Amino acid sequence: MVFLLKLWVIVWILVSSILTIMLAVADFLPLLVKTLIVSGIMVPVMIYLVVPFCRRSWRFSSLVSHDD
Repeated sequence: MVFLLKLWVIVWILVSSILTIMLAVADFLPLLVKTLIVSGIMVPVMIYLVVPFCRRSWRFSSLVSHDD
C-alpha cells in the first residue's frame, strides 16, 4: 500500500510539472501532441527511475526493524 501511495504521489507531481511547463512553452500544440509528449517523457522516467527507486526504498524500509 505504501509503495502505491508513493508511486501515485510521484506520478501526480511529475505530470503536473510537465503540464505546467508545457503550458508556458507549448500552449499552441494540439492536445494529441501534448499527450504524446507527456507519455514520451513519463514512461521512461517511470520505468528506469521512479519504480526502481520506490521498490528499493520500500524493500529497505521493510527490512529495517522498528522494534525498540
